[in-house]
Amino acid sequence: MSRLRQIVGLAFLAAAPLWLVELGLAWWRQGAGEGFFVAALAALGLYQLIAVILFGLAALVVPPQLAFGKAFAAMAAARRSPEEPGRAWAWLVGAAVALAGLRFAVRQTAVLEGVFATPLYSAVAQMLLIACCAALVIVIGLRLGPLARRLRGPRFLSRAGLLASCCGLAAVAYAGLWWQRDLIFKEVDPWPPLALALLGAAALGATGLRSDRLRVRSIHLLGSAALMLTLLIVPGSHPSVAGPLLGPLPLASEIARVLRPLSDFDHDGSPSWLGGGDCGPWDPSVFPGAIDLPDDGIDQDCFGGDLKSSASGATELPVFVPVGETPELVVLVSVDALRPDYLGFYGYTRYPTSPKLDRWAKEAAVFADAFTSGPYTTIAIPSLLTGLGMGQLPGYVANLFDERISSPKLRLPDAIKTLPELLKGFVSAAVISGFDAKANGFSQGFDTVEVVSVRSFDTADKVTERARAWLQEHPSGKRFLWLHYFDPHDPYFRGIKPSFGSSIKARYANSIHFLDRHLGPLLLELAQQPRCLVALVSDHGESLGEKGHYGHGYNLHRHEAQIVMALRGTGVIGRRHRGAVSIVDIVPTLLNAVGAPPSRSAGKSLVSVLRGGQMEAQRVVLTESYRRGHHYAVSSADWRLFYHMDLSS
Repeated sequence: MSRLRQIVGLAFLAAAPLWLVELGLAWWRQGAGEGFFVAALAALGLYQLIAVILFGLAALVVPPQLAFGKAFAAMAAARRSPEEPGRAWAWLVGAAVALAGLRFAVRQTAVLEGVFATPLYSAVAQMLLIACCAALVIVIGLRLGPLARRLRGPRFLSRAGLLASCCGLAAVAYAGLWWQRDLIFKEVDPWPPLALALLGAAALGATGLRSDRLRVRSIHLLGSAALMLTLLIVPGSHPSVAGPLLGPLPLASEIARVLRPLSDFDHDGSPSWLGGGDCGPWDPSVFPGAIDLPDDGIDQDCFGGDLKSSASGATELPVFVPVGETPELVVLVSVDALRPDYLGFYGYTRYPTSPKLDRWAKEAAVFADAFTSGPYTTIAIPSLLTGLGMGQLPGYVANLFDERISSPKLRLPDAIKTLPELLKGFVSAAVISGFDAKANGFSQGFDTVEVVSVRSFDTADKVTERARAWLQEHPSGKRFLWLHYFDPHDPYFRGIKPSFGSSIKARYANSIHFLDRHLGPLLLELAQQPRCLVALVSDHGESLGEKGHYGHGYNLHRHEAQIVMALRGTGVIGRRHRGAVSIVDIVPTLLNAVGAPPSRSAGKSLVSVLRGGQMEAQRVVLTESYRRGHHYAVSSADWRLFYHMDLSS
């Protein structure tokens, strides 16, 4: 019992330094916004809770009487023994032999690739080869181990020191990979697993300490436990913790995500504590993202009171202008995570990222102040295909609020008509890279859909090849083709030629150049076709270290919200336009351009602007995000207003 008290006491102490590092990371990344300090107290309680659990498990799983526990304690006690350097050398030799054997096995399995026509036979042969390599490594290790143990010195060399050094080097390497934002960290924040690993290592280390080195009294443990529960219950139930516990405090946010469902008392999918945001914990019809019925006196969506009919935000029929000659071929090109300020025709000069696209854009209408409806694909693409914002898609917001990567819930509602369904009389096709359009319902209304890849690969060459093949199969008539390119999306692969460098920004520029090499010629070819209209847009932008952010989807700063929007073809006068436009304008613009009837939309037709008309100078457009709470930005050509609902009390 004294040993358990000692280890639990150490758990409370171990939580403090990692909690301070977490606060420093959060402060550096996003500053101390409203609710930060209240959430920090709740985060300390979460850290203490997870530390007590990990240290308690270590005490139960590794008791001193077990062989592993004895070996761990003996290794710590023998670090000053004259025999210890020899044992450490034996470890080093064993590790070297194991690494050499692993490298040999990998090289030999590559040699066996394709030797057999049947994949099963190749797999069996590779498994046998790996087993032989493992047996060889064991034999060599058993022979060399006793020889290495005869070595003496240096005196400080010990197995405990080697183990600690390996853990330290692993942590440094992990931090280095995070700093470079390499492939392994495409969608994962590195701090939570690193912090948990450090806590786990500390818990194992605590099992090897002698119980007489630290005396912990029961009254102290009870006081610490009472403080932990107070921090979890009092600040944890305060509405101000919602924002910081949905992202800015990384590990605390992950722990809260696991524990948060326990406070979903009414089983409506939205918890009440630790940032859950449910303002009606006992009413299943009240939760963030619910449909707020106007004028009923109930705040169903937990968003600033009951909705009034006068502010319901209903969609309207956009105003269409008369058109003369209409295009027969409409091509919508969307590019994932493409920032406009990395393209030459938007003024970028550091690297030659887009020479072919720049040539195409010389006769295009280029919009300098275009914004997405949301800074990630599952918001932006539905708006691109429907002309609607997220609040106008039934049930979509509620699913976005609890979104996880590749969530099967996120499907475009069948009741909403998409652009190919609104383009009556057009043969339609889509060539998609980067996600499964069929799984998300983004394929709705298309006659044919081809998903080139659902992985984060550079596939501009393959998408362009499929596009050319479809255009050759359909040389005339009313045609609509949607192409989605994924190349600028992270990870930004090395080895793309020409290489602008190895930094994050240089690799991002490399990906755009690869896109330009394959998409640019296709757009220039389409520009020569009669009665053709091409719309080039990006679904969202990308953060490349600005304000401490990387990737996209978690904030609404200009780097992630501003997009490329350029159109060229029938009825378009090439010029540069200032004034706010949105991705939701694409559907009404294309419908107006081909002479189709208008459909209800949150956007506006830009056909009059494309034909030389004036932009609406004071227009504002909406960008929203639901990945870490409810976040909104309203943008004009000259200013932007941010609103973080979960940071308001």
